[in-house]
Amino acid sequence: MTAKLETFLRLFGRRLAMACTVFALAGANSQTAAASIAVHALDPVTGAERPYVPVRVGEETRAALAPSGRVKLAERPSFVGAGGRVFVFASIPRDYEEAAFRAEMLLWTDGAWHRRRTLYKEAGRVGHVAATIVDEELPDGPIATAVYARTAEAGTPAEVVSTPVDVPAGAFLDFGFSLDESDWHGLAPTTVSVAAELLSDGIPTGERIPLYEKLILPDKQSPRWFDQRSTLDLVAGRRVRLVFRAVPREAGSRLAPHVVWSAPAIVTGGTPARPSIVLVSLDGVRAASMSCCGETRATTPFLDRLFGEQGIIFDRALTQSVETIPSHMTLLTGLYPSVHGVQDAEHVLGPGVKTLPLLLGRLGYTSAAFTDGAGLARELGFGRGFDDYVEDFTVHLWDVDGWSEKTFDRAIAWIRRRHGMPYFVFIHVTEALAPHVPARGYLDLFKDARLDGGTALDEGALVRYEREIRHLDDALKKFVSALDNASDPESTYLIVTSGHGEEFFEHGASGSGAQLYEESIRVPLMMRGPGFKAGRRYTDAIGLIDLAPTIIELAGGDPPQTMQGRSVAKALRSGLPYSLPPRFSEANGRTRETRDGPDASWRPPALAISDSSHKLIRRRSGKTDYVYEAYDLVADPQETSDVFSTAAVAPPWIAGLKESLDGYETACKQVAQPTRGAPELPIASRLKLVAHGYLATSDKR
Repeated sequence: MTAKLETFLRLFGRRLAMACTVFALAGANSQTAAASIAVHALDPVTGAERPYVPVRVGEETRAALAPSGRVKLAERPSFVGAGGRVFVFASIPRDYEEAAFRAEMLLWTDGAWHRRRTLYKEAGRVGHVAATIVDEELPDGPIATAVYARTAEAGTPAEVVSTPVDVPAGAFLDFGFSLDESDWHGLAPTTVSVAAELLSDGIPTGERIPLYEKLILPDKQSPRWFDQRSTLDLVAGRRVRLVFRAVPREAGSRLAPHVVWSAPAIVTGGTPARPSIVLVSLDGVRAASMSCCGETRATTPFLDRLFGEQGIIFDRALTQSVETIPSHMTLLTGLYPSVHGVQDAEHVLGPGVKTLPLLLGRLGYTSAAFTDGAGLARELGFGRGFDDYVEDFTVHLWDVDGWSEKTFDRAIAWIRRRHGMPYFVFIHVTEALAPHVPARGYLDLFKDARLDGGTALDEGALVRYEREIRHLDDALKKFVSALDNASDPESTYLIVTSGHGEEFFEHGASGSGAQLYEESIRVPLMMRGPGFKAGRRYTDAIGLIDLAPTIIELAGGDPPQTMQGRSVAKALRSGLPYSLPPRFSEANGRTRETRDGPDASWRPPALAISDSSHKLIRRRSGKTDYVYEAYDLVADPQETSDVFSTAAVAPPWIAGLKESLDGYETACKQVAQPTRGAPELPIASRLKLVAHGYLATSDKR
C-alpha cells in the first residue's frame, strides 16, 4: 500500500526535485526579483524529506505536506434492500491489523458523501469491518459506499514538522489548510496553528515563535481550503523548522477531524522575472463559428477586438484529435494522441510522460487547473504537475443558467492569491459541447434568414451553439477585465483555444469524434502577451501539439526533445513567419451520428494530415481497406470537391501527404508511451463521466 502511494505521489507532486530551493528569478531591471522557497515535511521515522501528497477537498485537489491519517479502505457499489438496508464492508489492510482505529462508513446520497456509522476496530483484529446501515427513506436500488480508517483523537495534537529552512528578510509564509473529510458535519472544533521553531547549529532549541492560530468550527463551514499569508519578520535571518499543528477539542460524541496542510512556500516580494501564463480552452468551439474567423454572426465581438488589436490570431490552428480527452492531453504533453495513449477515460497517462505544468514547475511556476467538464478527470493524468486541480462535479448537461462564469471566477480568485509570483493557469470550459442549451438571455440572438432552412445543415442546433459561443465571449470579457486587474498584462500571456470543433451535418454527420473535416479539426487559437507583434495574423498551419513547447520557450525554458510539437515562440516575438511540418489529426469516436442515427459502417480510427493549404483524409472501409479524400483548401475551403477521387490527374501534393499519412501509425507505435488502465475514480468524477458519455453505465470502478 505504501509503495503504491509513493509511486502515485511521484507522478502528482510538484517540483519534487526543487525542495527548499530558492528560485532567484533574475529581473529585467534593478528591482528585487520575486523568490520562493518550497517547504517540505520531515519524515519523523527516517528524517528524510517527505514528498507531497494529493488531497481533495470538495472539488479542489492540492499537493499537501503530508497525509492526514485518514485512509480510504474501500469505495464500492452496494444495493439498498428491503427496509432501506445497506451492507457496508471493507477489508483490513495488513499494515493496519495491529493498529486501533475508528472505521467510518459513508453513503453517497444527494450528490455527496454522508457519514452514517463509525465502528471501533481493536488492535490485532484482522479480516473485515462491516455493518448494515438501515434508513427507510433510502430508495431501493444501487448506492455507493465508502469506508475510511480514522486515527485522529480529541485532545491529541497532530503535528507536521518541516525540514530546516533559512528565512530571508522581508519574507512571508504562504500556506493553506483544510479538513481531509468527506462529511464535515458532526466534527469537533479544532485549533490549527503554525510556529517557527528556532535551530542552533542545526539542532532544535525548543523555542517556538507563533506565526498563526485559528479555531475551525466544521459544522459552520462549507468544505474548502483556507488560505493564509503570515509575516516571518520575527524569524528573519534565522534557520528554523516550521511546525504545523492541529488540536481537536473534546466535544462529546463529535469526531476529531483530520487536518491537512497544502504545500507551503516562503516568498519574498519583488518583480516576477518570468511571465505568467493563462491558457483557456473553450472546448467544442470551432473556428468557423467565431466572427473573427469568418462567421457572419457577431458571435465573438470581444475576442475579435481583444486579439485583433492587442494580440495574435492564427487562422489555421488544428487539433490533433476531435475528442475532448485525447486533444487536451496532447495540449498538455506536446505528443500525438497515439503516442500519449490517453484516448478515453479507460486509460491513465504513463509515468514517463512530462506535462506542461510539471515542466513549468521546474522553472519556478506555481500552477492550477480549473475544469467544469467531465473528460479532464485528474486521475487520468491531467492533474500531473498542477499544484491545484479544481473540478466542477455538477452535471450541467441541461443547465440554462450557464456555468463558465463560475469556472472563470474560481481561476481569478486563485490568481489574486499569487502575490506577484509567476503562475500558470489552465482553464477548461465546456458550455459549447452538446447538448446545445444557450444560457438565459441569449435565446433570442441571431434570429436571421438562415433559420428559414433550405440547406442540409441543422440550422436550429447551429444557432443554439453560436448563442452559447456568444455567452462564452461575454464571460471572457468579464474574466479578462478581472485578469488585467489582478495580473499585469505586460507580464502575462493569455492564450485562448479549443479542444475540437463541432459539425452540424455539413458533411453528413453531427457532433464530433468521427470526422476530420474543417468544422471539427480547425479550432480557434489567439494569443496576447509581452513581446508579440500586436495585430498579426498567421495563416500557416499550427497544431495544438505545438502549444506546450511554445509556452515553455515563452516562459524562458527549453522544450524537451521528446515533445513532438515544435515551438514557434521566436517567430511570435519577431513577427516573422514560422514553418512547421504538416500536422496529423485522429478520429477515434465510438459512433458517427447521421440524420438516420448511428452509422453502422463507421470503423475507427480515421486519420488526416493537413498543411496550410491541403488536407488528406484516410478512413477505414471494411476491416482492411481504406478510402481517401483530398481537398485543396484554398480553392475549396468548404471541402465539397474531393480531388483524390474526382481529379483526372492527381495533384502532385497528394503523393507526399499520402506517404506521411500511411506511415503515421507505424511511426507512433515506435515511440508510444505505455499507459495504465482502469483509473481509480472518485464517485463524483465517475458519475459525471457516465452522464457525459465518457464511461459506460456498466462501468463498476
